[in-house]
Amino acid sequence: MSFGIHGWRVVQGFLAAAAIVTLFGNGSVTAQRFQDVIGSPNCADGGLHGVKQLAAGGYVAVGESFQQPGGCGTSDALVTVVNAAGIPVWTITYQIGVNSRATDVLELINGDLIVCGYAQIGPPCHAAVSKDIFILHLAANGGVIGFNTYGGNASDEEAWKIIRATVGNGVTTNPGDYVVAGSSTNANAPGMRGAYLLRVNAALGLIWDQQYGTAANDEYFYGLDEVPPAFAGAGDIVAAGGSTSPPALGTDIFVARVNGNTGAIGPAPQGESWTNFPNPVFNSNEEARSVIMLRNGPNAGDIVVAGFTNGAPPPNANDEVFVVEFGPNPCNQVANVYFGDNGPNPDRGYDLVEDANPPAGVASDVVVTGFTNLPGGFGGEDVFLQRVATGPGMGLVGGAGDYGGIANDEGWSVSNALHNVAGSETPGYIINGFTQSPNLIGAADPQQLFLVKTDLALNSFCNSLVIQFPRGIAPNGTVCGMAIGPNIGLQCRPNLSKLAWQWGNQLCYALPRAHEQGGNGNDGVAGVDNTSTIAFNDGSMTSYPNPLHSGDVLNLRFDLVKGATAHVVVSDISGREVYRSDIAVQTGAQLVPLNTENWQSGTYLVRVTIGGVSATSHVVVMEK
Repeated sequence: MSFGIHGWRVVQGFLAAAAIVTLFGNGSVTAQRFQDVIGSPNCADGGLHGVKQLAAGGYVAVGESFQQPGGCGTSDALVTVVNAAGIPVWTITYQIGVNSRATDVLELINGDLIVCGYAQIGPPCHAAVSKDIFILHLAANGGVIGFNTYGGNASDEEAWKIIRATVGNGVTTNPGDYVVAGSSTNANAPGMRGAYLLRVNAALGLIWDQQYGTAANDEYFYGLDEVPPAFAGAGDIVAAGGSTSPPALGTDIFVARVNGNTGAIGPAPQGESWTNFPNPVFNSNEEARSVIMLRNGPNAGDIVVAGFTNGAPPPNANDEVFVVEFGPNPCNQVANVYFGDNGPNPDRGYDLVEDANPPAGVASDVVVTGFTNLPGGFGGEDVFLQRVATGPGMGLVGGAGDYGGIANDEGWSVSNALHNVAGSETPGYIINGFTQSPNLIGAADPQQLFLVKTDLALNSFCNSLVIQFPRGIAPNGTVCGMAIGPNIGLQCRPNLSKLAWQWGNQLCYALPRAHEQGGNGNDGVAGVDNTSTIAFNDGSMTSYPNPLHSGDVLNLRFDLVKGATAHVVVSDISGREVYRSDIAVQTGAQLVPLNTENWQSGTYLVRVTIGGVSATSHVVVMEK
């Protein structure tokens, strides 16, 4: 199936089938904490700097997938939506160019999604293939509404973070513009990068773009935030990353505050800073991966960055997580803290968010995710979640959550999960990353996207521990400067292809069976396409595949804590019954096949009632 949207090519684009799956039911139990692995069975997939809670309930995460019809050779941008229980609703990959990668996502008030990332683009945009930044405007069901790419003809651009501006000058910039942070080939130093910002309007047209840093050095941005309307300098853009600029002691933390209307650096509090953790043993390396401006508490208006350093005092010879707080001016440092395994194994911080639910007695804190090799975890690298109190007394708050399997697992993005957004979620945190653990994804699968939802106690219900990081405060120096580079100023709309997938295994159910209570169970349903799960007071029912062809077998998998009778009624949208049966379901996992031989193409309602509690799932049947 192939059709065009706004002049771009879209292939195999069944959107309605993926979007029509809805889950509801009186008295149904909704998971408040979960772990999911999402991706193709035999190719690498992963989540990057992008996960958000959706206003209507559930979550959206982005990353990359190497699953293509021809094999696992190159990657496509991956976008997946799961419901409040962590059940995948739809997953679609977008092929913008060669090796497309989605890095961040945000939701608009109408439910649309804005996704940024980068891909290798050739003709008609460039004579030779080079990396360009892209922005996708998607409908809530994954359909493409708008699309554009940005980058120089002979330069490489990468995007890592996107925000929607809340401040504009009313002439060239407005609330509703998008700002992207990343890097672009340094025009002054071939082979090096310049830290890069661009601003586009709601139609994705370029307003301005600029490089930052110093000549002949390597600079890049990963983190991005905007100074909110209630603060002095409202509308300024704050970005953070890394730089090999002075003081020439390896890579330094690079933080810049610029004018949001032009991208230029004006008088303080705007400016640039380079911060290094000095280590007497060797020239150290630091890198900031995320930045926020605090909105609440006594330190509101301060800038907080998280990342990693190998410049902590010995015996640390490898990376440790750091959090550094600056005043509104990135040249004025307030406090810092580093933590990790305090030894030879690397620990890295990749993202942070201001905590929407600070624990009792803490005026203001942030929540940081990344990975750790702290002994006592699950093995290899584990995803961690750690609260850090802000202000001059910066320090760790309580123990950290540790999540994963027996191999490497990393957290790349974290967001607050707020209370009762759609009557279905309890407060906590949502993490997006990847897992390589064979006990979570199978021995034959190299890597999948790893989605973790916790409660406020940092518990994901399964495969989670509480760990205690050693911590310290390291001396460091900050050098301030002011520099800006040329803009790129090019945009292009290449061909766009889209492929709808339905992957996803839920590792933990709302009411797990007894063997899962210790966190060692894996309840993923291997090979299941587009599972649609209905939860009951004593377990759950999953129906798959969905959609399916007339004549295919519709499987009902029951997972019940105790045996029960399931009353199953299937009807078309006019209300005509095509199937009715009472099915005795025993304890544990059981599979009940339904024959669809005489079902016409269309949408069917599968209503299941157990113990007086009913729930309905929509199933799409297509002609062969």
